[in-house]
Parts: sequence; structure tokens; C-alpha cells
Amino acid sequence: MPNKQAGEVGNTREWTRIKGKNICANLRELTKKTDAQVYADFEKKSSQIMQRALEWFFRAALSLKEPFLRIEKY
Repeated sequence: MPNKQAGEVGNTREWTRIKGKNICANLRELTKKTDAQVYADFEKKSSQIMQRALEWFFRAALSLKEPFLRIEKY
């Protein structure tokens, strides 16, 4: 990717906006769902991912805490 000039930032944002619209349009066509349905599916999936990440984090935190508890007992 070539170096960006100061004036090209707006062009990059415009390109990203257009690309995002195209992706949404493609999703609507592929799934035959409305914007609201696509967004709801995205929200549901992202909340599931966040829940799994939090579960993993707390499991990792508890497993790290256990060895320290053993040390403190002695």
C-alpha cells in the first residue's frame, strides 16, 4: 500500500464507508434478511463471543490464583 498523503484520509474513509455498505448489501443478498435481522444476528454472535472470552478470562484468572493460594497456605 503506498504512503498516504495528508489529503487522502477523507478518500480512505469514503472507501471504507462504501466497502462497508457493499459488505452489508452482500450479506443481505446472501441471507435474504433485512438490515435489522443482519444487525440482530451480528449482535447475538458478538455477545456470544464476548461471553466466551469472559469465561475464558475468569477460568485463566482462577487457575493462576490457585498456585498462589497453595504457596500462602505453607
